[in-house]
Amino acid sequence: MYFHQHHLNNDSIKENLSLASDMFDKIIEYKKSVNDDIELWRKAWEKASVDEYIACYTENALQQGRRGRDNIKRQKELLWTSVKPVSVAFTGLRVMPNRKGIQVDMTQIYKDSTGKTESGLKVLLLEREGDHWKIA
Repeated sequence: MYFHQHHLNNDSIKENLSLASDMFDKIIEYKKSVNDDIELWRKAWEKASVDEYIACYTENALQQGRRGRDNIKRQKELLWTSVKPVSVAFTGLRVMPNRKGIQVDMTQIYKDSTGKTESGLKVLLLEREGDHWKIA
């Protein structure tokens, strides 16, 4: 058996550790801001506040085949006139870097005004807009 070894000097080790530490710090920072923005969205959804809810989306967001914030807004306005959310809860939020932004997943528990309850995995792609993470 032959093993190929790479020689690492102290400077490259320190540089790699520094980069890893910076990345870790960024992920921790992002996780807090992502969590805050997800919570804004959750509260807006739970109280069926269309304007607050739609403000959590990018202009060209995609939701269940609907492209764009305006199309999503129209669908929610129509839906929420007859069936309103009663409770929206998330557990187990995971934040992962993605080439387009941040991908999050979590378990969602949802109940509406008809008594219907759903739970399952919710996966979202978030993009940074200004000081906030928006759903893409």
